[in-house]
Amino acid sequence: MKNVETLPEIEEIVLLLTAEYCIERIYINTYGRLKFPYELVILISENDIGKLNDLVPKIENTLLNYQKYKALCFLTHHAMHKIVNGCLFLFTSCQAKKLIYKKKKSKLVLIPDNFDFEQCKKLMISFKDREQIKINEFIETYYHLIEKTNYSLAAFMLHQAFEFTYRYLEIVILAKERITHSIRYHHRHLKRISEFYTGVFTENNKNDMALLKVLENMYRGTRYEDFFSIDTSTLQQLEDKMKILVDIAEKVFEETIHFFQKIDTDNNLQNDQIPDVLTMMPIRNIDSNLQLKDAVDYVVSNISQPLTIYLFGYRHRSFFISGINTGDTGEDVDSYFDFLVITEIDLRESLSNVQVLFNKRQKASLLILSFT
Repeated sequence: MKNVETLPEIEEIVLLLTAEYCIERIYINTYGRLKFPYELVILISENDIGKLNDLVPKIENTLLNYQKYKALCFLTHHAMHKIVNGCLFLFTSCQAKKLIYKKKKSKLVLIPDNFDFEQCKKLMISFKDREQIKINEFIETYYHLIEKTNYSLAAFMLHQAFEFTYRYLEIVILAKERITHSIRYHHRHLKRISEFYTGVFTENNKNDMALLKVLENMYRGTRYEDFFSIDTSTLQQLEDKMKILVDIAEKVFEETIHFFQKIDTDNNLQNDQIPDVLTMMPIRNIDSNLQLKDAVDYVVSNISQPLTIYLFGYRHRSFFISGINTGDTGEDVDSYFDFLVITEIDLRESLSNVQVLFNKRQKASLLILSFT
């Protein structure tokens, strides 16, 4: 697990997210790799799933400028429920070693003390077995309807077997299923989130793309059209694809369990590497930086309303000149400060004016983001 200070831009991201949204905890998955993006597992202090659905696109939009990270958002009580019911992804993600932010005075206990990886794994296997029973019932009903030459309803059962297989794999891998009947979407989503899913349909194969199109039409046609029909040769091709998916799904599940097992082992080996946890941004001693102190004093003196200032970005550029024939040297330094200013009322216009006036001065540049 990387230390908070070694994670690029993480303090800035935490500040932006927690200033805008009611966040209980943030965990990070780096998987010990150099490639990006890293996963931010964000627990939201809300009780309404509708509010979560509204917040997710806003949080994703906040992270647009931070391509090294992606957000996975959960309601806090949903995360707790998922963990004790066998969600290995959240069990391995929500460990103390991966916690990078917690709400001040938070007493949340996500994982019970007597609940370990093996218990979680058994529950996940039980979930998989229950889902497999549903899938097998769809497949058996498909064969029964084929014998009865009821090809339209058989097509629907085959579609459901595809959909339920993809959905349970999504839950196993990332604790969330995508609510859509589009097999094309499930196929592409699973390829994005799992390195173990090799794919049932090949993107550059025209016949496979045509079969995906048929699957799109199958659901709508069998549900909403009175006289939907499909030829037996196409059904046979889709049946063959379903058999391949069943085999691949079993391998994906086994590899995913092994993957989480390795993460749990790594977590247990890193007990001495607990990361820094941010309950608030580190307080900086501004007296040691005269330009920073000058910037803070300038903002405070020009705004009469109560405010809180956070420094979430600091850069400086220096020029060093040494004479050839003399020992005299000269150094010129430009500083760049990024402030987040929290106010009780909307002062965006006033703060924008303060930024413009300050930036007309030399030696320092100021960027101000404001929230009410």
